[in-house]
Amino acid sequence: MKQEHFDAALAYCVRKHDIDRVVNGHRLFSRIGRNSALRLLKWLALQKFLREYPVDLRKNPDHICDLLNSALKNRDAKEAELANLLGWEFGFPRGCLAPLNALLTEDWHENHEDFAVALMELRDPSSIDPLYQVALMDLDYLAYDEACALAAKCCWALGAINTDAAIGKLRALAESENPAKAAAAKRQLRHQQRPADQAR
Repeated sequence: MKQEHFDAALAYCVRKHDIDRVVNGHRLFSRIGRNSALRLLKWLALQKFLREYPVDLRKNPDHICDLLNSALKNRDAKEAELANLLGWEFGFPRGCLAPLNALLTEDWHENHEDFAVALMELRDPSSIDPLYQVALMDLDYLAYDEACALAAKCCWALGAINTDAAIGKLRALAESENPAKAAAAKRQLRHQQRPADQAR
């Protein structure tokens, strides 16, 4: 991974955020059409990014999976962050399931919460064990978080997968000695409404 590619992706994400903040916060745009202004400025930001980045992710979304696999192979936290940025901007293809599952339980990067949410959206049973495993982990960089947001996101994802195995993991987490983790699992269990004919 080249530094300039990481910089281009980061700049694009920051630019999009700034566009939202400026357009939505400026009275000028209410007169010329806020939505039109947002569409135009975001399109211009995308064109700039596509000139600076070597892959057109609209045509080759599997590039994100390649980045995740490379990050996993090389234990490269910056490459994992690049894949994360691009995945949230352009979408994580289903081909990213295996590296997302594997990266979720690695402790050398800081993208666990985002990866857990990506797996929640993909809703694949292959993610059940990694989500359960990382929900039990206490990562050093999240030591400040007494609310256990990562475990909560893992519980959301298990609830979204909503198979017998996923519900079983939620029940196990509900017995956790950590009150925040147990509470997150119990909240998900309360939201499960699974007709018998949907059980798997």
